[in-house]
Amino acid sequence: MVELKNVSKYYNNNGVVTLGLRNINLNFDKNEIVAIVGESGSGKSTLLNVICGVDSYEEGEILFDGYETSYFNQEDMDTFRRLKVSFIYQNYNIIDSYTVLENVMFPLLINGYDKKEAKKRALELIERVGLTHRIKNRGIKLSGGEKQRCVIARALATDAPILACDEPTGNLDSKTGEEIIKLIKEVADDKLVLIVTHNYEQVEEIATRTIKMSDGEVIDDTNVNKNVCEEVKDGDIFNDEVKKIKYKTIASIAGNNLRRTPKKNIFVFLVLLVLSIIGLFLFGESYVSSLNSENNSYSGFNNILGERAIVYKENHEKIDDSLFKDYESYSNAFYEDQLVPLRNNSIDFYLYKSVCLTAHMPYRIKKINGDTNYDENQGYLVLPTNHYFDSYTLNGIIECRSLYLVINGENIDIDVVGIATSDELDDPLLVVKQQFIDEKAKFNSFNASISLDDLITNLLVRYTDVKKPKLHLRYSNYSSLSDIHFFNNKIKEYQKTIKLDEIDIEYLSSTEYLELPYDFYKTDCYELTIYTNDIDNLKKIANNNGLSVIIPAKSGKSFFSFTYIVFIVTIIFSSLVMLLLVFISYAVLQKVYQSRKKDYTIMRSLGMMRPQMAKMIRFEVVTLGFFASIVAIIVYLITFLFTKEEANMDIVKAMFSPLFLIVYILFMFVFNLLLANKFNKKLFKFSVTKTIKEVF
Repeated sequence: MVELKNVSKYYNNNGVVTLGLRNINLNFDKNEIVAIVGESGSGKSTLLNVICGVDSYEEGEILFDGYETSYFNQEDMDTFRRLKVSFIYQNYNIIDSYTVLENVMFPLLINGYDKKEAKKRALELIERVGLTHRIKNRGIKLSGGEKQRCVIARALATDAPILACDEPTGNLDSKTGEEIIKLIKEVADDKLVLIVTHNYEQVEEIATRTIKMSDGEVIDDTNVNKNVCEEVKDGDIFNDEVKKIKYKTIASIAGNNLRRTPKKNIFVFLVLLVLSIIGLFLFGESYVSSLNSENNSYSGFNNILGERAIVYKENHEKIDDSLFKDYESYSNAFYEDQLVPLRNNSIDFYLYKSVCLTAHMPYRIKKINGDTNYDENQGYLVLPTNHYFDSYTLNGIIECRSLYLVINGENIDIDVVGIATSDELDDPLLVVKQQFIDEKAKFNSFNASISLDDLITNLLVRYTDVKKPKLHLRYSNYSSLSDIHFFNNKIKEYQKTIKLDEIDIEYLSSTEYLELPYDFYKTDCYELTIYTNDIDNLKKIANNNGLSVIIPAKSGKSFFSFTYIVFIVTIIFSSLVMLLLVFISYAVLQKVYQSRKKDYTIMRSLGMMRPQMAKMIRFEVVTLGFFASIVAIIVYLITFLFTKEEANMDIVKAMFSPLFLIVYILFMFVFNLLLANKFNKKLFKFSVTKTIKEVF
């Protein structure tokens, strides 16, 4: 069954090499109960650990059923122990936080049994060792004898062919020790039982063979079984016996670890909660900075309300405005970006400011003064928050009855009935009725530019009584236009182009301008200004119908804009801080995970392989981190709500969008994975033997 050929083992401790085993040659078969004895330090435990794959060896070969094991890597050794070896230790190696049932079920679960099947077999084994009455008791509540009985039941769970016992009665009184030895005898059928003991008299009656060790060598081997192990075979030592541990099983084990150690996990949770709040703050700053980097309004747009969108065709043809009948929309509302002087004749205060006219009352306004209801000759003024008006002036504007707009050189009376502020604007808006714009605020000219082939020039656009568009160009700019059939009239302020067909071209010597009929923009829709809080859905409708969308408040990120540079710096800073927090949090939590290292080491000695243990630890840390992140979000939200600051509410709306929450959770998921990997790296730094010695 097991054969050792010239096996030697050495230990290197800070450059000092010591002998563990020297040229060991032994054969072991099933149905043997082998007592390995010797003085302390003679090498008996080392021999047991090397045979069972707990420790490595440097020279020679160990064969199991004729298969060589010297080529095994760490994962192979873990699999070998899981399938071929069961352990009974002097210090029990029981998982104190687990119940008796959970301890016995553990090796069954990592060997591929489903939970129901594992529980059934565990109950049978617990009854066999006489612990049914303690089945729900945690390991820490058991006596020494009960712990060893539990370990024996656990050792029998996988029905491994080798039962390795390292001083199984060393911590027990003589009576309990005798009971455990008898129990080992009862369960030894069809197994190779290896017992390391300092009390040979206690195992003498059941031992069929005795091996005496001294200074790492076998000095006596009595009652030797003459059977020889089979020759080396080709193939896989594990064949089809290896069962992959399902991720569901790993998650179940990790969940049980969390439930069984509540005090330690509460501390871990609180630390992760603090880190999650810090992470939320840093990530929130990055997110808001990202939004700001996008909120560089297109040049030429003065009305940059966030709810405003402009829909048009890329080829600058007429569009069907009925597609957006469910939205608040305005056809050809070019006036919305044209600054108009607002004046007054009052001797009580002086006002000199230009405004944009709009028929839309902004959704998000603050510090509302006056009446938001107004008729055809009245308006409501919305000022940028960064624009200074003292309270005296504000009251004066509302009370004054001599305000007027200057449009096309004409004074148009307007009564401002109220004032509010907006964080979104750079220029004031004067909200009036659409009827006021159509009947009184008639714009008959605006600045524009045209593109003829690759040549672009500025010009003035006028509304006149011509029957069709007429272009007046200077000879100095165009020498030959005879083969041009159309051109694009690109309105500079709005960054889009309107295509004009069958246009008259007249050549002048002094100026250049474009004449359009008064009703040119009245009969057809070339662009549609839409106001909505659901910009994304609007984009879908537009894209599905071959239309383009411009959002004046968002130009897209510019690599050279100040806000985008701030965004990049914020991202780099936040990433560095979070990386630093990984090391800080590890330093804080390592004591907690050091206290759990015993449980992890036992699991590892029972054959739970490195990839599965790494997944289990990741699951534990990530689960606690996930709940910490959720609580951090709630704490952050409550904090903002209790401050009742309007600016904070804007941050809340921006930060607590579904996209932000999803990205933040993923961000913290990566952070917690890094933290878990730090623990994994520490846990698997040493061999199983060294880790066991370090822990126990």
